[in-house]
Amino acid sequence: MPKLYQAQPLTDFKYLQGRKGNKAVHIGPLNPSVTMEEGEKVVIECRTTDFNKVDILGWEWSYEVNELAKARAKGNEVVLKITDFQIPPAGELAQISSKVKDPRDLMD
Repeated sequence: MPKLYQAQPLTDFKYLQGRKGNKAVHIGPLNPSVTMEEGEKVVIECRTTDFNKVDILGWEWSYEVNELAKARAKGNEVVLKITDFQIPPAGELAQISSKVKDPRDLMD
């Protein structure tokens, strides 16, 4: 999976699957959603390493994660720029993506 994000794979960690530049990369599950608990475990593991930044990739985000993001963005302007989007070669997503006209429809 880190190849889709163009990260170098890491194998010596439980929650960090890759490295991209000076950042660690965690890949959340396809199903269920990425939760606050999972994010906290990723941060704790980062604290035991030389990483002080991490990108957490996910297809679905739990309600509590979305609410936290809204609270942090409240009163501030947030600009989201999608620079690249790729669909992983998973069987389930491959079936869905063949029926979707615009790949942005697959984003949550």
